[in-house]
Formats: sequence, structure tokens, C-alpha cells
Amino acid sequence: MALERRTGFQPDHRSFGMFMLSEQARAPAIHAASDIAARARDTAPRGDGERDGHYADHFEVVAAGTWTAGNGNRRAIALVTNDDPAAAAIEFGNRRGAPAHRTLRKAADAAGPVVTK
Repeated sequence: MALERRTGFQPDHRSFGMFMLSEQARAPAIHAASDIAARARDTAPRGDGERDGHYADHFEVVAAGTWTAGNGNRRAIALVTNDDPAAAAIEFGNRRGAPAHRTLRKAADAAGPVVTK
């Protein structure tokens, strides 16, 4: 009778990698991005001269495919974008001295860590 050989836990990296790219893993990312977009719409600057208030209306969520971490692992992601022509100037300021509002970053910081049930 041969002795039984125990190998211990063997992680299934391939299946876990497939899961991290699945729609099931993308759903929490889209949910978190939707929360961030809603916060950004609520806190975006509105109507001061050249900024006519449309900036807040242009936040949208894009299920953007995948992101590759530094260790080579890929993940499903969702992005919050704003295609308003003044978005860069409002977010980051401009050389004429307009302040950087950092609306999107502040909305993401306020959302806190992503917790799903």
C-alpha cells in the first residue's frame, strides 16, 4: 500500500484570472463608477462666465475593458469620463490663473473604498 501524498492548497490562477475579467467582476466597478459620477455631477462648478454649467452634465460611466496591474494581472474596469471641451481646464486649472477644481478626484475620494455585498 502506497503512502498518500498531500500537496496542500493549489490555487487556480487561471480560473481566478478569468473571473477578474468577467461581467460579475465588472458590475461592482460600474456601480462604484456610477456613484463617483453622481457625486461629481453634484459638486461640479456651474455657470461662471466661460463655464456655462454643462461640465456637470457630461460625466458618464464607461465600461472600459481591462487594466493590467504592475504584476501582469488583468482586471475588468470602469471609468468616469467627461467630454466637455472645458473639462481639462476645470479639473486642472489653466495658465490664465483659473483654479483647479479637481471635481472628479474629490468625488472619488469621497466615495471611499469600494465595498460590495
